[in-house]
Amino acid sequence: STLTLGVQYSFHQDKLLDIQCKQKLDGHLTAAAGMPLGITVIIQASTEKPSFVSSDTDVQDLAAAFGGQVVG
Repeated sequence: STLTLGVQYSFHQDKLLDIQCKQKLDGHLTAAAGMPLGITVIIQASTEKPSFVSSDTDVQDLAAAFGGQVVG
Protein backbone atom coordinates (compact mmCIF):
# COMPACT_ATOMS: atom_id res chain seq x y z
CA SER A 1 0.00 0.00 0.00
CA THR A 2 1.09 3.54 -0.64
CA LEU A 3 0.29 6.79 1.12
CA THR A 4 0.31 9.85 -1.15
CA LEU A 5 1.40 13.10 0.47
CA GLY A 6 0.66 16.44 -1.17
CA VAL A 7 3.13 19.26 -0.55
CA GLN A 8 3.09 22.81 -1.81
CA TYR A 9 6.74 23.17 -2.85
CA SER A 10 9.28 20.97 -4.63
CA PHE A 11 11.73 21.66 -1.77
CA HIS A 12 9.46 19.69 0.59
CA GLN A 13 9.05 16.93 -1.96
CA ASP A 14 12.83 16.67 -2.35
CA LYS A 15 13.36 16.53 1.42
CA LEU A 16 10.68 13.87 1.97
CA LEU A 17 12.06 11.75 -0.87
CA ASP A 18 15.67 12.06 0.36
CA ILE A 19 16.80 8.45 0.88
CA GLN A 20 17.46 8.79 4.63
CA CYS A 21 14.23 10.64 5.33
CA LYS A 22 12.17 8.31 3.13
CA GLN A 23 13.59 5.19 4.81
CA LYS A 24 12.76 6.56 8.26
CA LEU A 25 9.31 7.68 7.20
CA ASP A 26 8.56 4.34 5.52
CA GLY A 27 9.67 2.54 8.70
CA HIS A 28 7.51 4.65 11.00
CA LEU A 29 4.48 4.40 8.72
CA THR A 30 4.89 0.63 8.44
CA ALA A 31 5.14 0.32 12.24
CA ALA A 32 2.08 2.52 12.78
CA ALA A 33 0.00 0.79 10.11
CA GLY A 34 1.09 -2.72 11.02
CA MET A 35 1.78 -3.46 7.35
CA PRO A 36 4.27 -2.32 4.72
CA LEU A 37 3.33 1.20 3.71
CA GLY A 38 5.37 3.35 1.35
CA ILE A 39 4.92 6.97 0.37
CA THR A 40 4.71 8.99 -2.78
CA VAL A 41 5.00 12.75 -2.65
CA ILE A 42 3.26 15.04 -5.11
CA ILE A 43 3.35 18.81 -5.49
CA GLN A 44 -0.12 20.16 -4.89
CA ALA A 45 -1.11 23.84 -4.89
CA SER A 46 -2.62 24.91 -1.59
CA THR A 47 -5.90 25.89 -3.26
CA GLU A 48 -6.39 22.42 -4.70
CA LYS A 49 -8.53 19.91 -2.91
CA PRO A 50 -7.39 16.29 -2.71
CA SER A 51 -8.45 14.31 -5.75
CA PHE A 52 -9.90 11.59 -3.54
CA VAL A 53 -10.99 10.95 0.00
CA SER A 54 -10.61 7.49 1.39
CA SER A 55 -13.42 5.96 3.37
CA ASP A 56 -10.96 3.31 4.53
CA THR A 57 -10.94 3.41 8.33
CA ASP A 58 -7.34 2.12 8.39
CA VAL A 59 -6.20 5.25 6.56
CA GLN A 60 -8.25 7.47 8.87
CA ASP A 61 -6.85 5.69 11.94
CA LEU A 62 -3.30 6.08 10.62
CA ALA A 63 -3.80 9.80 10.00
CA ALA A 64 -5.21 10.19 13.52
CA ALA A 65 -2.20 8.34 14.98
CA PHE A 66 0.02 11.07 13.55
CA GLY A 67 -2.29 13.85 14.74
CA GLY A 68 -3.76 14.43 11.29
CA GLN A 69 -6.96 13.79 9.44
CA VAL A 70 -8.16 12.75 6.01
CA VAL A 71 -9.66 15.84 4.37
CA GLY A 72 -11.63 16.51 1.27
